[in-house]
Amino acid sequence: MRRLFLSVLPIFLLLPAAGRSHHSFAAEFTHETITIEGVVTEVWFKNPHVRYSVEVTNERGEAELWDAIAGSATNLQRNGGWTRDSIKVGDRVVMTGNRGRDGRRLLNIRIVRMSDGRVLPPDGVVEYRHTDRQ
Repeated sequence: MRRLFLSVLPIFLLLPAAGRSHHSFAAEFTHETITIEGVVTEVWFKNPHVRYSVEVTNERGEAELWDAIAGSATNLQRNGGWTRDSIKVGDRVVMTGNRGRDGRRLLNIRIVRMSDGRVLPPDGVVEYRHTDRQ
């Protein structure tokens, strides 16, 4: 019985670390900052990350769908004062943030400017350290 306990113990000691693990910011985003402007087509205000689908018209006049990602709903509400209704489907927004890697239409939100000029407080957006500086 003791041998069984000692063989299983390391697994239980590693479980809390696995629960805290998270994907790398640098694996998905570059340090390059870009700005997109478009209309929100979908809102996902849930943990682990708030997401907005934004339809953007590219330089050729074609519609592109961008996936804009922010921090957790909890952090945005506590630190930035954002709510589920801060950005709604149909809202025209200008979002600035870090570009997705490999040409993906992915944006890590840093600043959001609404069509009425309001700027959503960036305090709820988590700052990441970039490890891929050139």
